[in-house]
Amino acid sequence: MKGLRSMRPGLRWPSLLFGGILLLAALLRLSLVENAHFQLDQARIAQYAWELAREGVFRTHFFALTGGYDNFPLSIYLYAPPYLLFSQVHALLLWNVGLNLVALALCWQFARRYWGWPAAAIAALLLATAPWDAFNASRIWSNTQMPAFVMLWAWGTALAHHERRRRWWALSWAAAAWLFQLHPGGVIFLISSALLSGVSIRARVFSWRAAAMGLAPGLLPALPWLGAHVSGATVINQGRLPFVGEGKRELIYNWQPLMDFLAAANLERWLRGDGLAGLRVHFAPLDSLAPVAMLSYALAGAWVLWQAARAPGRAPYRVLAPWLLLPLAFPAVSYSSYAIIYYLPLLPAPFLALAAGWTALRRGWRRPVAAILLAWCALNANAIWQSAQFVRAGVARDDAEIRAVGGGAPLSAQLAIATAAREAIDAGMAAELFVALRPVYGVEYEQLAHAMPHLAGNPATRILNTREAHLVYPAQASVWLIDSNQGTLPQGYESAAALTRNALYRLFLLPGGAAPAPQFPLPERPGFANGLRLIGHDVPDCDAGRMRLHWIPGAAGDTRFHFFNHLLDAAGNLLAQRDVPAWDSPQWRAGDVILSTVDFGLSLNDLPGGSWRVGVYEYPSLAPVNALDKQGRPWRYAVDIPLSGLCAG
Repeated sequence: MKGLRSMRPGLRWPSLLFGGILLLAALLRLSLVENAHFQLDQARIAQYAWELAREGVFRTHFFALTGGYDNFPLSIYLYAPPYLLFSQVHALLLWNVGLNLVALALCWQFARRYWGWPAAAIAALLLATAPWDAFNASRIWSNTQMPAFVMLWAWGTALAHHERRRRWWALSWAAAAWLFQLHPGGVIFLISSALLSGVSIRARVFSWRAAAMGLAPGLLPALPWLGAHVSGATVINQGRLPFVGEGKRELIYNWQPLMDFLAAANLERWLRGDGLAGLRVHFAPLDSLAPVAMLSYALAGAWVLWQAARAPGRAPYRVLAPWLLLPLAFPAVSYSSYAIIYYLPLLPAPFLALAAGWTALRRGWRRPVAAILLAWCALNANAIWQSAQFVRAGVARDDAEIRAVGGGAPLSAQLAIATAAREAIDAGMAAELFVALRPVYGVEYEQLAHAMPHLAGNPATRILNTREAHLVYPAQASVWLIDSNQGTLPQGYESAAALTRNALYRLFLLPGGAAPAPQFPLPERPGFANGLRLIGHDVPDCDAGRMRLHWIPGAAGDTRFHFFNHLLDAAGNLLAQRDVPAWDSPQWRAGDVILSTVDFGLSLNDLPGGSWRVGVYEYPSLAPVNALDKQGRPWRYAVDIPLSGLCAG
């Protein structure tokens, strides 16, 4: 006891307080891991990181951004280390949480160094309980890695510019270069470093050598990206303009995303599911106090700017000033609150401003203001915790409407169905996984097409887009995955047996060789130059003008093929043409049977002596692919199927 009493308060209480804040932050963030947003972008980042860590596939660039260029590969490199030790996607989520807690620790030390440990407690507690920081801490994305590097930038810039320790310009410029490579929003730190470097040059406290030593490792991860552009593997201009897209209105200055981000307003709009009305009760205080919170941030920011202009030598206000001001340009390019993710680099500058402003208050005001901030943090923490419990309960009761913060199905629901698919394949029940997309989606936008194969451990996977009116029957048994919005597999897969399901996804088991025999087989099975062969067709729906082909694919390749379908009268005159894209040739497998529907959209009953001409051409060249005779010699460019006897005419 004597030893404890003799400890200096500055050494005892701050450490215990920081430990408590760090523990609170960890609990709040870990409670959200199973509810993490995991869709298209997350799946691609995770897949690329896996390929780098486990297969040695070194990517030079990332997928294209809205601005019209392929993103830098830095996020892939940063996500690869967890996969060196662990094989589960949770490793990446915990890695993200760890980086977020590092940012919290750096925030505490930064505020404590310049304003004392009480201010550090305020800034760190605000950051620990900031809902959007917590929600994104376990979200795999380039932006969500930024907070730790933002704080490294703040430390390097403050030590270099404010304390005039020139060698720290290396950290300032290295962190700024990395932040820009993680997301274009990181340009604010390059601009800030440039502005403060210019001021330091005039004051003769700048080190060109240190800045160059920082830029060298900062630009190193960008060299593969630059090499890819020099070699022509990718191009910068991909025909898109920044901030312009189909269906988007003109640019307006929109403060709502910033308010939603800083004041945690409108949280309920990001959640969906049964019981949402009860959850709104917990969010109501945050919505009602949002204007007060924004006024507090505005006053604290104005005070920091005033101090930066009035007394730049007292504290690193000149570091905080551009950090606070430059992100205010983001609302001008915000079409919706989805742009909330762009504000992550702003953290924790507003909290540091509040903490610094608190120290400037008279002593009589500090305690009541600290109590108000503590209550605000409690409301934020409650909102985070209640959100996590709401989504977790929805998954447990198979709520078909449940949606996690950020949109999409919670990761736990995705992992459960992906694990079931993996277990079926490992048990020998199936040879591959089929992902059946909803007709309204294209492959590039559908999370199932990318997320599920990775979550299932990358089994042999193929994608079926039912929008293209194809039914695929593989030679071996396969597991079929759909989301619950489809209800069941398309008509034609009645032989598939339900395997398992939850509210959001369903699995079916399709036996091998389940293709129905064509009602009218073509004995000669005419083949085309690409290896594709027609094996028959079904009785047409003469009233609707709908017909169905049975065919077996050729060898898998990278070429896109289309069927052209001509409806001819008895004299051979063309009455109608419908082009149907063949199922993607990279996904063709030996033994497949594929049924494709052609809809002419007119009655076939008035075509005595008419015929249906089927041919294949290569897209985009539109060059016909010749059919072959029984000896494999060129025959004619298409196959004619007589309609006489098939329809009323």
